[in-house]
Amino acid sequence: MIVLEILGWAVGGVVGLLFLFLLFTCFCSLFINPKKKYEKDSPFFRGLYEIWIVIVMIVCRVKVVTKGFEMIPEGRYLIVANHCSNFDPLVIYRVLPKRQLAFVSKESNLKIPFFGRIAWRCGCLPINREDPREALRTINEAVARMKDDSFSYGIYPEGTRNRTDATLLPFRPGAFKIAQYAGTPIVVMVEKHTKDVVKNWPFRRTVIELEVLEVISKEEAVKAHSVEISARVEQELRESLENEKNADSPEAVKNLSTNDNPPTGEPNED
Repeated sequence: MIVLEILGWAVGGVVGLLFLFLLFTCFCSLFINPKKKYEKDSPFFRGLYEIWIVIVMIVCRVKVVTKGFEMIPEGRYLIVANHCSNFDPLVIYRVLPKRQLAFVSKESNLKIPFFGRIAWRCGCLPINREDPREALRTINEAVARMKDDSFSYGIYPEGTRNRTDATLLPFRPGAFKIAQYAGTPIVVMVEKHTKDVVKNWPFRRTVIELEVLEVISKEEAVKAHSVEISARVEQELRESLENEKNADSPEAVKNLSTNDNPPTGEPNED
């Protein structure tokens, strides 16, 4: 009985601290002007953002496994990846906390109460894909900030979350123009199992895999046509995701279990 009482007090204390921290975060966000362009990062607000990402990962029982991150260069770069969950950018933020990373995102994400303002203060930019002129302004703004060594940017070439059963949605080559105009490398990442977080919580932990497949040099990014780079990256991501899907298929599991059966009969002797 005493143990349960202590446990109850502990849980209540943690929830209370989280609530106070939420109030503190909301209060601080009120000092951010959503109409002002912030061309430099804010260590304070980025720190708040990263703390909340850690909290979300712990509460949602998420573990991130990385591969190929030694290929990521110093300096500024453009990250491109597949997109199937709201957790996708949070995972990338989590593993690259000191890189002044921001995302080009749909406008509604930056209108989320309080946290949208913090994302805006940390360099994130809204893009209106239905208006080519507005989209070009956003691309040019991201290019200017990368050239100014203020931020690296991430963007999802599919343009929106993939809610279908298809491996990928069609890519939009314009996403790659940011790296071409800024003269930066392109870091190609694949994110796996982010869709499973909501399905697994709260009873199962989710292991998310984040792998750097390739880094396209700035020289190649500048010289190649954006359509060519887009097709190449889309093929790389598709192959990686389909290989994962095939490996997890019932047929593959059945074949693996069959191959793992011990041989029958007496061993041959030389």
